[in-house]
Amino acid sequence: MKISDKQIEFFNTFGYLKLPGLLYSKYELIESAFEQCWSNFSQYPKPFVRFEHGFLFQIAESHPELLSVLISYEIEDVVTSLLGSNFQYVGSKGNRFHGDTPWHRDSLDEFNRLKSIHALIYLDELNEDSGCIRVIPGSHRILEPYSQIAGKIAIQSNNEIRPWVLDINIPHVSIPSKPGDIILINHNIVHGSQGGGDDRRLLSFNFWEEIPDSETEGFLAYLCKHSSFNVETVIGSVMQDLLDQEWGKHCRQVSDHRDITRKAWHKWKV
Repeated sequence: MKISDKQIEFFNTFGYLKLPGLLYSKYELIESAFEQCWSNFSQYPKPFVRFEHGFLFQIAESHPELLSVLISYEIEDVVTSLLGSNFQYVGSKGNRFHGDTPWHRDSLDEFNRLKSIHALIYLDELNEDSGCIRVIPGSHRILEPYSQIAGKIAIQSNNEIRPWVLDINIPHVSIPSKPGDIILINHNIVHGSQGGGDDRRLLSFNFWEEIPDSETEGFLAYLCKHSSFNVETVIGSVMQDLLDQEWGKHCRQVSDHRDITRKAWHKWKV
């Protein structure tokens, strides 16, 4: 799917974009594979649980059906339109959310100046009352005063009510979604969710534009952060076969630094 210039401008301006029904034909496949990973997680990297949220890292790299979604033309065309033909893939995650997710950014201070996409595929229908994602539009433009001030106010508000509760009084936009939709956000955008019951399921993929040499240090900091979450490398066993294929160019920069992320993992593990 090729997205329009208007959609590209919207994403660059506001930091998010919803593509309704883009993966509708793949929904049953995604849900089945997602649940297989969670029910048989002893075969996969162990889930990491924090504040009632469960995270299963390297999920797509570990399951061929989810890998097929990652490398599908629907995903590649959209990401190429926004990040360029040499975009870099830096890992996947399967989430199970419980309750609020407070305001936060997904980026690191050391690595926040490049274009990026966190592709969100929710497996349940969500609205304002059931835990859909909420974003502060424009807060991804990290070097602008508005982004810095809005982010500071929102993130500081997390503890003003009680820890890990989202303050809905911060001006924001709610993005409801149905199974088959995909929501794209910039890693820098301030986002969160409120409520949502006991089990909101999310499959997500992370992409960055091609990393210039000047940003290598920040890129490695980002990779090492992910390595600390039970992942020796974001290039999983199923991904190995892709490295010599055309899609492998999107894994090149992660693969080039895998020894560093492996060392970071072992250092954290000890």
